[in-house]
Amino acid sequence: MSYPAFTDMYGLVDRGDIVLSAVQTSLALQLSHPIVGPYVQSSSYRTNPWKRTIQTLIFIHCWFHGAVEDRRKVVKWLVSAHADVSWFKSKDLRTFVLCTLAYGMAAAHRELGNVSQVKMDLIVATVMMVAIQFDDEHLEEFVDLPRTLEQVEQYLIKELNADYASLKKSVYPFNSEILSMKSTMTLRTVLDLSNSITLRSLARIANDNPQTNGSLYVTTMQLLQPVLVNFHEQLCPSLLSFDGFLVQLYRTNPEFKKIADQTKMDIFGTQEPRQDSILDSFLPENMTREEAGLQPRPLRQLIDDQIRCAVLRGELKTLEKSLPRHLAIIMDGNRRYARDRNFKNVVMGYTLGARQMMQVFPWCFSAGINSVTLWAMSTDNFNRPPEEVSGLIMQMTLFFEDFLLLDASMPMMGVRVRVTGNKSILPDRLRTAIERVEKLTSNNKNFNLQIAINYGGREEIVMAVKEAMKELGPDAIDKLTPAHISAKIYSGQFGLPPVDGILRTSGEVRLSGFHLWESNSAEFVFVEPHWPELTEVQLLRALVDLGKRQRRHGK
Repeated sequence: MSYPAFTDMYGLVDRGDIVLSAVQTSLALQLSHPIVGPYVQSSSYRTNPWKRTIQTLIFIHCWFHGAVEDRRKVVKWLVSAHADVSWFKSKDLRTFVLCTLAYGMAAAHRELGNVSQVKMDLIVATVMMVAIQFDDEHLEEFVDLPRTLEQVEQYLIKELNADYASLKKSVYPFNSEILSMKSTMTLRTVLDLSNSITLRSLARIANDNPQTNGSLYVTTMQLLQPVLVNFHEQLCPSLLSFDGFLVQLYRTNPEFKKIADQTKMDIFGTQEPRQDSILDSFLPENMTREEAGLQPRPLRQLIDDQIRCAVLRGELKTLEKSLPRHLAIIMDGNRRYARDRNFKNVVMGYTLGARQMMQVFPWCFSAGINSVTLWAMSTDNFNRPPEEVSGLIMQMTLFFEDFLLLDASMPMMGVRVRVTGNKSILPDRLRTAIERVEKLTSNNKNFNLQIAINYGGREEIVMAVKEAMKELGPDAIDKLTPAHISAKIYSGQFGLPPVDGILRTSGEVRLSGFHLWESNSAEFVFVEPHWPELTEVQLLRALVDLGKRQRRHGK
C-alpha cells in the first residue's frame, strides 16, 4: 500500500483553479440538502453568490497556507460566524458540509486525471481532519468519519437521496456569470489571457456541450496534469498557484478583493495574516526558508530529483522482498546544522528537525517500509543544558499537538502512532498530547510510526528482562531465553517485526545504543547529510543500499 509524501498534500490543495471548482461544487451540493440548503439560500448567497464563494476560498487559503495560530483563528471565526445557525452545532451536518468540500476537491482532480486514488483519498482525509478542530475533546468520535473518496461519495448519496450520476453532475456547476469574466479581464500579459481561459474552462458544462472551449481546455489540462501536479508552482505561479489565482480572480471584479480583505479582517484583525505552508509553521520564529538553509531549488533540479526518485522507486520495487520490514532512524545532526549556519541557538536546529520528521516518514512509507521508528530524544539528551532540553521538549510537544493532532491525515491514512521510551518523566503537556495521538490512531493498521522519546537501548533491555522474568514466575532465571526478551522489547510488545535496518544521518558511524537488542541482526547505513537537510533522493539511495544487502544470518 502506498503513502503519499506530506508535501504532496500541499501541492494538491494549492491549485487555485481546482479549489474554485471545489467551492462551487460544494455549494451546489449544499443547496440540495433539505436543512443546509434553505439556510444557504436565505443568506447573502441569494443576492450575492460570489460573497460566499470568496469567503470559502479565503477560509481554505488560510487553512492550508496559514501558521498554526492562524488556523486556530479560522476555526474561531467559523464558529462565531455561525453562532446563530442551529444546524451548525450538529456534528453530522458539519460533517456533511466538509464532505461536500472534500468531494469537490477530489472530484476536480479526478476530472483532470493523473492523480492516484491514494492521493485523492489524501485530499479527502486532509479536508475531513478539519472536523476535529470543532470538537477536539472527543477525538474518538471522528475515527468513523468518511476518510476516502468512495466513502464520501456514498455518504453524500445517502444524505442527498441521490445517485452517483447526479452527484457527478455537480462537478463544475458554473453559470454564465463566470464566462462573462473573460470580457472583464485586463489582457496586459499572456498570463492574464491564459487565466481568462482557465476561468472559462471552469464554466464548462460537461453534460450539455462537450465541444465547448472549456471542454477543450480541460482536455489540454488532462494532458499537462502529470507535470502540473508536481510543478505548477514553478511553471505557472501567477496562474495556477492558489496565491496567484486569487490575484487574477480579484482583477475580474474589484468587489472580490474587498470581500476577501474584509474576511481576513474578521478572522485576524488584519488583511494579511502570516502566510506559509503547514511545514513552514515549523520554521524557527521570524526565520525565512532561505535563512534556514532551505532555499527553493531551481525547476531543473526539481525535475531531476523527481526523475531520480522515480528511478529509485522502480529499483526498490525489484528489491521489495529484501527491504527492511522495520527501519529505525537516528536523526542526528540538528545541533551541528544550527551551528554551521550560525543560528542564534541550537534549539532552532531541533525546530527544523521536527519539520523534517513530517517529510521523512511518508517517504519511507511510500517506498514500501511499513514500520518506521524515529529516535527523537535519548535518555542521555536529558544531560544537556536545561535551555536545550526544554527547547527539545517543546518541539516534541508542538510536533504532537500542532502536527499529529492538528494537521496530519494520519488518522485517515491508516498510520498508527506510538511512543517508545520512558514517558513517566516527561512533562504533563507532552504526555497528554502523546496519549491523545496514540488513542486517536489505535485502530489504524496500514502503517506503524514509532517515536522514541527518552529512549535508551540498555534501558530497553533491562525493562524487557524484568517484564519477561515477571511473566516466567519462579525459577525465571533458569527459564529465561532470548525469545522471551525479544517478546518484551518495544517491537515485540507492539507486535511489529524486529528492527532489521538502521539509518543514521550526519556522518557518525555508531549506534549510540539505539535498538541494541535488535541490532544483532540488523543492517546499518550511514549518510553524510545532517538530519534537517536529508533529501528524498538520499533516503531512497540508502534504502536501495539496504535492499541489496545479502543477509545470511550466520549461515
